[in-house]
Parts: sequence; C-alpha cells; structure tokens
Amino acid sequence: MAMKEEIISYFKNDRSYQGGISLYMKYGNRIGFKKQLNVQVESVQMLNTLHEELRSVAGMDHQQLRSLLSDPVGKPPLEEAMDPRPRPATRKPAAKGEKIAKEAKKPASKPKESKTKQVKNQNAPQQKTTEKKEE
Repeated sequence: MAMKEEIISYFKNDRSYQGGISLYMKYGNRIGFKKQLNVQVESVQMLNTLHEELRSVAGMDHQQLRSLLSDPVGKPPLEEAMDPRPRPATRKPAAKGEKIAKEAKKPASKPKESKTKQVKNQNAPQQKTTEKKEE
C-alpha cells in the first residue's frame, strides 16, 4: 500500500495515538518530532499535532484532513453490513408533553384536604361522641 493511502486509511479507520506514531516513524522526516513522540505522553494536543504532521507527510490539504476527521471512525462498509451482531436500539428524547418514565411510575398522592374540612372533621367526631353520651 502506498504511503498516502495508508495514512488516509489510518484517518478513516484508526486515529489512535500509537497507530499514528508507527506511521510517522515509518514515513515522517522530522527527527525532532520523532524524538518528541518517544518522550512525551499521549495528550489531545500531541494527537492533534501528530495528525497535522501526518497530513503534511501525505501531501493532503487542511480541507481533506478536516473532511476525514469529521467522519466517524469505523469499519469499511462491506464489513459493517456483514456484521451479525445486533445494533443497540437508540432512544429518542421525550417530547415536551410526554412524561419521563420515572415520573410516570411514581404513585399518585392523595389530594390534601383544605384546613376548613380538617377542622370540621376534627369537631365532628367530638360532637357525635358527646351526643351519644347524653342519650
């Protein structure tokens, strides 16, 4: 496989730090950057710099790199279609009017009685008991 196709394949299918290092060690020209890759730990900044250096080595322009990086990392389409594993179901967000499942499962609370009804209920049993005693 030619250098450019191998780097493009890396951007389409891998994008890992270690995979990028191995490609740069194989095709890269800057000895200082190779030393830096061996010394520094993996970080987002180093990965972005590595991607930029690989783009430069492959002779791609910035637009091509952005286009490749905007696509998700994945398998080639043929392998993806032949994959027998079931795909997980995606959940759609609830609409404004719909209740969330957790809220719907909560038991309904009894309506609270007003204070006047509570006072009447407290007085009612006392009156009935006093009436019974009088008879």
